Amino acid sequence: QADEFDPSDPVRYVANQVCKGGPKEVCELRGPLYGQRRASYRWYVTLRDWLVKDMGYEPGKNDVCIFRHPETGHRVVLWVDDILSKGQQDDTESFFQALADRFELRETEYLRVDNPLEFVGLTVELEVKGDGEYVWMHQEKDVTAFLETVGMECVRKLKCPMPDKMEIVSDTGVLGQAEKEWYR
Repeated sequence: QADEFDPSDPVRYVANQVCKGGPKEVCELRGPLYGQRRASYRWYVTLRDWLVKDMGYEPGKNDVCIFRHPETGHRVVLWVDDILSKGQQDDTESFFQALADRFELRETEYLRVDNPLEFVGLTVELEVKGDGEYVWMHQEKDVTAFLETVGMECVRKLKCPMPDKMEIVSDTGVLGQAEKEWYR
C-alpha cells in the first residue's frame, strides 16, 4: 500500500477507542490505513505513478488497470493489491525485483504446470499439450461452491463451454461506441 499521503492532501485524523468506555485517542494519519474507503484507490495511484513515471510502462487505452512496457512488451494487470504479470522470464523477474525494491511484497508466485495461480476469483492454470503451452482461466472452485449452496451440485458439468482456440489480443486501440456498450 502507499506509505504516505500526498503532501497536498488535507491533514486527516482518526479517533480510536481501545475498549468500550475507555478513553478516546485522536491520532493524525500519516498514511492510508488498509480498509479505509480510499485506501485501494490511493494504492492504485501510487502504483500507477511508479509504473508510468519510474518504470516506463504505458496504461491501456481501454482499461486503466492494464499496463504495457513499450520496449519489452511486458504486461501488468492490477486489481486492488493483486498483480498479474505476463512477459519473458527475465522481464518478469526484473519487474518483480524492482517492485520489491520499492514496495514491501509477499513472496512472488509464478505460474507453472504444478502451481496454478488465483487472481481476482479466477484460477489461472498452465497446461502443456504436445509442443505447446496453454494458459487458461476458470472459476470451477467458486461455481462449485455456489452450486452446492443452492442445492444444484448434481448438474452436468461441461469441461469447456467456450471454444478453446480463442486468441486474446492486446489492447491495440480505443474501443468504439458499439464495443463500449457491449462491454458494459
